[in-house]
Amino acid sequence: MSQRKIILFTNIDTDSDFKKTLQVGEILNINGWQTVLCPISIEDSQELCLAGLSPPPGYEFSRLEHELDTAEMVITFGGDGTILRAARAASEAGVPILGINLGGKGFIAELEADDIGLLKSVADGEYNIETRIMIDVELIREGEIITRDYALNDVVVKGDNKVIDITIFGDNQKITRFSGDGTVIATPTGSTAYSMSAGGPIVDPAAKNIIITPICAHVLEARSFVLMLGE
Repeated sequence: MSQRKIILFTNIDTDSDFKKTLQVGEILNINGWQTVLCPISIEDSQELCLAGLSPPPGYEFSRLEHELDTAEMVITFGGDGTILRAARAASEAGVPILGINLGGKGFIAELEADDIGLLKSVADGEYNIETRIMIDVELIREGEIITRDYALNDVVVKGDNKVIDITIFGDNQKITRFSGDGTVIATPTGSTAYSMSAGGPIVDPAAKNIIITPICAHVLEARSFVLMLGE
């Protein structure tokens, strides 16, 4: 029987000496898990070595995408941005993410740095997986799909240093039209990010809603719209 594997996805800007990462790795290894170290933004492990950063004892550097097929979980070390970086690849592979907040913004992360001792419960399989919705995006121009992508947090439509006219539809029905700097289309997970800064509401991250928040709209009663998704 192959050993269970957990990926340690570390933001080297917040854990440059891998101190917190190694603490978690030790807890998991003692409890029968294999851990793999994947520093964020690494295209080639040689880049880190050339920059003077070497793997800690017992580890080699690897890329997140190379390890997901055989992993049961990704644990991130950093802020919300680190979780967002991991989310795209992990969602494609169907691998859950647990965030440990070492950065300034930790709305998405489940644990803080002082909670590392709780990882013993994770190692024992005592955890629940919470499903979050993501936004599927298509940019269509003259009937042709120019690009496709998806986001855990939000998508922003904005002008290039100018006011733009925006018409928003839901279920093929017109919701609103306004001129302004743009709009934020956010998931509940992203409701605490740009949307909130633009005056949007905070929505329970497990809810199935889409939040549409105008950015500096040129109307007196600019407001956010919270759309409910169908099953």
